[in-house]
Amino acid sequence: YYINTSDYNPDLPLLRVQAFCHSRLFPQWQTRSQQRPYLQISLILSGSEAFTSPETGQVNHAAGTFKISDLNSLLSGYKRNATQTLERYFIIMENTRLLQTILEHLFPGGMPLFTATDLPRLAKCFEAVRELLKKRQIDDIKLSACAFQLLQEAARQHPRRRLPEALSNALLYIANHYCDKHLTRERIAAAVGVSTATLQRMFRQYNQGSIARYITLMRLQKAAHLLRNSALSVAVIAEKCGYSYAYYLAREFKKVYHCPPLMYRKMPAEPAEKIISPV
Repeated sequence: YYINTSDYNPDLPLLRVQAFCHSRLFPQWQTRSQQRPYLQISLILSGSEAFTSPETGQVNHAAGTFKISDLNSLLSGYKRNATQTLERYFIIMENTRLLQTILEHLFPGGMPLFTATDLPRLAKCFEAVRELLKKRQIDDIKLSACAFQLLQEAARQHPRRRLPEALSNALLYIANHYCDKHLTRERIAAAVGVSTATLQRMFRQYNQGSIARYITLMRLQKAAHLLRNSALSVAVIAEKCGYSYAYYLAREFKKVYHCPPLMYRKMPAEPAEKIISPV
């Protein structure tokens, strides 16, 4: 496990790598809920595991699985099932807006989860990050470049799949109705002509997360825009974004933006400010 001990200058346009880890998870190990403002980029080298949860059902991860996870918005209730030791690489990166902009460009379909077509090549990109973090004097510019090369290689191996028509229509329907507090997954499924179970399966298959999570991110993006560009009260913004009470908006807003809505309003806006894109 290697940690970046260099001084961090947030004004520099760099990808900030915090740590590298080569880990082995034993069958009895269980995940814990985490709330950290970082992204975890991982690659399974050997072994396999399965995750089950009410939101996503069962997902199998085998050797070659590449995944980018937002550690501040992992869904709770995951149960890990494994019968063998799992070996993996992972790096932790500061969840900056620069990183989000790059990810939106490289992976427009959302946070990637796929099986690598060239595992050794992708593993070498992880190892390049490790070698730089092992040095006594860490060069953040080279480290940022290595991190970008890793993301580029992942994007090259990422399968480009066209979204099914029903899923595309569902995403469009949500975009037009997310401000309705009575919007439900059943209503969305009925609008696009599929069953609720089929629509949920499409969301999982194409890495959109759960339907509820997608709607939440759409609402928070609208709330953030109104906080920056209007003098409306939080209560009024909550109503416009599909929340019955300001408390519910504030609770969800803090999970994604790491601060209450009023504090966010007072913070200086940054160029090209964006939240984690739900698509």
